[in-house]
Amino acid sequence: MLTPIANTTTAAIIARVEHLSGCPVTLLRDPTLQTLATVKAANRYQPSHIIRYRDDPVTAAYQIAFECGFLLRMYTLPPQDRVQLIGTANARERVAKELRRLRTDLPPASIQTVTDMLYDGLMLQLRSCGSGLEVDSLLFAQYPALRPLQAVTMEQQVLTNVSTLDPDLDRQFPHSLVQASRAMNSAYALFAAELLRLPHLAVPYQSVGFEAVGRELLSVLFQGPDEGTPDRQIVDAWAKTLGLCDWYQWDPVERSSPEPVL
Repeated sequence: MLTPIANTTTAAIIARVEHLSGCPVTLLRDPTLQTLATVKAANRYQPSHIIRYRDDPVTAAYQIAFECGFLLRMYTLPPQDRVQLIGTANARERVAKELRRLRTDLPPASIQTVTDMLYDGLMLQLRSCGSGLEVDSLLFAQYPALRPLQAVTMEQQVLTNVSTLDPDLDRQFPHSLVQASRAMNSAYALFAAELLRLPHLAVPYQSVGFEAVGRELLSVLFQGPDEGTPDRQIVDAWAKTLGLCDWYQWDPVERSSPEPVL
């Protein structure tokens, strides 16, 4: 459902994206989304940036602004440096192979479904988590009107992520994938705890030994110019720390397929 945005701060951020990129932003409400919001940058197949969001426009104002932040980061780069992360068949098959070993109870069709969910979810987390922390930092500093919505969303996300610390996941899913996700969740929790001045948000990860790797991931951020560390640099550095260097590749945005890869 195509909808307008009533929040004036978010509307101003959208206008900034449209001015910088030369492309319109289209907002689509999709209550079936598994995440709060997604963004698909304009390309030769799609003349506008598409932001889909799950909740009503009032409560989703921060999520929409957050997705716009990724577009702003992209369009501060020269065209040849605008890239997207895409998965690789070899990495996906490694996840499937390990899943077949761990989950002999799952039929082949379910193995493929779960593999896609796990692999695509991890690649999306790798692509967006680190860069998203820089987006959150910018929004918090430059758009104080969004802070109440931002605080609610970030705190809820941290609390939701704690479920990945469940020991049962180690018996059900590939260890490298589970540990990588936990490490990124730790970085997010540590960042949110400091940004929002809610130190209790970091405690679950500190108590199970994930603080060190979380801080190692955070050390990569805010190392660039005013716009922050380039997304590709963040992702590649995080992938090295997490053992995911050969799990993905980069492709120019202008060669994007009509549909999102992840």
